[in-house]
Amino acid sequence: MNVEFVYAEANDLKKIVETYNSTVASRLVTADLEPVSVESKQQWFESHNKTNRPLWIVKLKVITRVG
Repeated sequence: MNVEFVYAEANDLKKIVETYNSTVASRLVTADLEPVSVESKQQWFESHNKTNRPLWIVKLKVITRVG
């Protein structure tokens, strides 16, 4: 398996919010009681950039070797 860290881009925000919302019900990692919307996280996302509080996406690549 190959792990790659990349800077989050605007098109990643939907998946970031989906991942975040998947933790809301357990209340183990967030204080939010209800899922959040992509629109409600837009300003938060825009306050991060490569030089100021970057957001990272972890990509996993499975390498299959034959032979």
